[in-house]
Amino acid sequence: MRHHAAVQSSLSDLLQSLRVQQVDAAFVEYGSGAGARLSAERGAFLHLLLSGSAVVRNPVTGESALLSEPGDYALVVSARSHLVCTADCAEPRASDFFRTRHEHDSPPTIRFGSGRQAARTLSGTFRFDAANPLVRTLPRMISVTKAAGGTLQAYPTAAGLAGNLHGPGATAIATALFDVLVLNAVRGIGMPMFRSGCFRPSEGELRVPMVLTLIDANLQRRWTVAALADEVGMSRSSFAAEFTAQVGQAPMAYVTERRMGLASRLLRSKALSVAEVAWQCGYDSPSSFSRIFRRRFGMSPAAWQTHANPRHDGRDDMHLHWAAFLGQDAPVLTSDD
Repeated sequence: MRHHAAVQSSLSDLLQSLRVQQVDAAFVEYGSGAGARLSAERGAFLHLLLSGSAVVRNPVTGESALLSEPGDYALVVSARSHLVCTADCAEPRASDFFRTRHEHDSPPTIRFGSGRQAARTLSGTFRFDAANPLVRTLPRMISVTKAAGGTLQAYPTAAGLAGNLHGPGATAIATALFDVLVLNAVRGIGMPMFRSGCFRPSEGELRVPMVLTLIDANLQRRWTVAALADEVGMSRSSFAAEFTAQVGQAPMAYVTERRMGLASRLLRSKALSVAEVAWQCGYDSPSSFSRIFRRRFGMSPAAWQTHANPRHDGRDDMHLHWAAFLGQDAPVLTSDD
């Protein structure tokens, strides 16, 4: 085992390991006096205001965030059910849209209420690693607005970018935007704690977040539990136990999950061979890669590539998933869907 320098507990170290995952976003339009009760099985929510004004509220704690200018946004970190309301909203309508994961290439539009549009948001669910010690310090709701200023500063240009997320590849840009907005909000919460010295994670608290960052940045490496443990100067058994306790998965199960996510994206977005994708995802054997991929997604990589990217077979498949590739607008759903 090689010698390791002490882990530096900087805010940037922690933010580097705080990457959002599994973003499921949609444009949400609210008519005058309309509102929604939104929920998800797990994960957090982000609501970015594009126009009008709205209030995001946690009905359990009473916490609320007023979004009044384009670019204002709210993170709902730990409330599975919460309200988004316009002015004079009498009774928000329950929606289970975000309880099911979607695979749209362009965010769809959901509408609540009728008449004049009072607010429009880019809203969605996402997950981030609970192993990060910063996550454990976050409040249940974070409001990032232009009016608040300070370290929690909103960026009006984010609304302009989000408002044009239509067509092929828009969901990938939405994921990157969520990543930046979440990092900005968490940085705003973390800066005062680091400046005052009241938050100084120990080396032990940083080990797993550092490994998560290392894995995600190097999925092509031929990882083993022993190699990961060596990166943070731990024994194989101690590292495996600590990783599993914090992440909820064994180290190699996590590596496989992240590799399969990358593989699905590469097969969907690029005309790469299965062998090339296997290599980029850390597999020397295409057959081993194909076997693991089939176990995860229920079909071979080649079938997934054909199914998920119509450029590979030329069929006019009008499935909702790739309507944008064929010149169709993103789907518009009503609150009854």
